[in-house]
Amino acid sequence: MEKEFRYTKDFYENDESYLRLINDPSKKDYFFKDYYTAVLRNSKPDFMILECGCGTGITTSFLHQQRPKIMGTDFSERFIDIAKKNGPYFKVADVSHLPYKDASFDLVSSADLIEHVPEIEKAITEMDRVLKAGGIFVIQAPNLYTNLFSYNYKKNPKNVLAKITRLLKEYSEHKLRTIKEYELDVRFEADRDAYSLISPLWLLRELKKRNYKILEFTSFSFPLKSNKAYNATFWTLGKLPFTKYLGGRIVLVAQKDHGTKHN
Repeated sequence: MEKEFRYTKDFYENDESYLRLINDPSKKDYFFKDYYTAVLRNSKPDFMILECGCGTGITTSFLHQQRPKIMGTDFSERFIDIAKKNGPYFKVADVSHLPYKDASFDLVSSADLIEHVPEIEKAITEMDRVLKAGGIFVIQAPNLYTNLFSYNYKKNPKNVLAKITRLLKEYSEHKLRTIKEYELDVRFEADRDAYSLISPLWLLRELKKRNYKILEFTSFSFPLKSNKAYNATFWTLGKLPFTKYLGGRIVLVAQKDHGTKHN
């Protein structure tokens, strides 16, 4: 059954339940832990950093403690008004039309943004445009297409087989799929407004096509408390040639080619 994307800017400005969801400060210590680590490990305190789709500023404010030159942007005026209560380092901006000059930032990042953007390739082009040559690109996104190891869908033989079949297709196809083409098989509130069914292989190919060097990649970033058995199991699955694309949450770090020209 085809599903239509029905979430507009008005939704983000006015939906109270979604606002409560993204403004929950309890998430900052675990939900974005691998994203924070990736940004901090691949930057220096004097880096000019742009975070796109910052929402109410939870992630930006956390990173600002160690990266004071960070700027958080979101296209929702309401979200930015809330974010500015934490500091002045926020700006209303649409990721598809960023109000910055070429090569303005040492690092550009986004956490759980790109799956919501209808013009996703244009958004990536804009983030690429404002990133300096040799700069760092950090993305966190849910794997909504081949997420076999995820809590976001009902586990039954039909769905598991569908996930494996999808991954096999991904090896031979370079196609961005949307919820208009496929059922959005997620149950959680945070993904109800997703537009694109991001897959790890599509994202990796998209950045390599733009001459980025992949520095770090995992689809096994989960918002769960870790223990030794958990870490060992998912570290192994995250390294094997097939299973490494089946995790539920992508964290990717890439470096822009020094010779890359803006698209």
